[in-house]
Amino acid sequence: MDNNFEQFRKRFKEEAFDHIVDMEEALLELEKNPLQNDLVEKIFRAMHSLKGGGGMFGFDKISEFTHDLETIYDLVRRGDLEVSDELISLTLKSVDLLRVLLDEKKSESVEIDIRTKAVKQEIAVFAGEGAKKITSQVGMESEGNPQSEGNGMVTYFIHFTPGPDVLENGTKLLYLLDELASLGAVVTFPGTGKVPYFQDVEPTKCYLHWDIILSTSSSFQEICDVFIFVEEYPPQQ
Repeated sequence: MDNNFEQFRKRFKEEAFDHIVDMEEALLELEKNPLQNDLVEKIFRAMHSLKGGGGMFGFDKISEFTHDLETIYDLVRRGDLEVSDELISLTLKSVDLLRVLLDEKKSESVEIDIRTKAVKQEIAVFAGEGAKKITSQVGMESEGNPQSEGNGMVTYFIHFTPGPDVLENGTKLLYLLDELASLGAVVTFPGTGKVPYFQDVEPTKCYLHWDIILSTSSSFQEICDVFIFVEEYPPQQ
């Protein structure tokens, strides 16, 4: 690797540790003052910096993980999710994990991979709670009837991994995700772990997957119909 690039990576790691310390300090303060919005903003900015720098300098696991975590705090910023002891505890657990992911040797271990997946699953649950609240608000605005809030709503967790050649037949994946979002309230976590370095990218290949939480009154079959042109196997309910 180029020496200059290595220097930038080293600088990113140093700054990342600083961001992690800032997050930890802000979280401890937020635990005492859960309504203090400037602390939420401080945590969100630190996550955003980790996500951007991680993606730029090859720390893909950090970038992907902080993206998921950032989604929760975006919900908090918008008032769709409240700061709770459980959220603080989960975020502190995530901060500890981020420290480990900065160590590239440790981050490659099976144990850390399992730990990362477990924490990401907890994050998805919190994001799902935010999605349910958004759905309730949308239902009240569109129908004007508070009694209909939540009636018939079901929350799905969807793991969408399109084939690498899906773009070659003209499929527009973002249109597909937009169509899915039209069915209800959606929180989406893009997976970028298989994206290669820029020089190795083939423009016609798809390297992404998505984990999607959808809260909807639509039927299971209506959800399946969104994926009708990209399904290789029938989905399971």
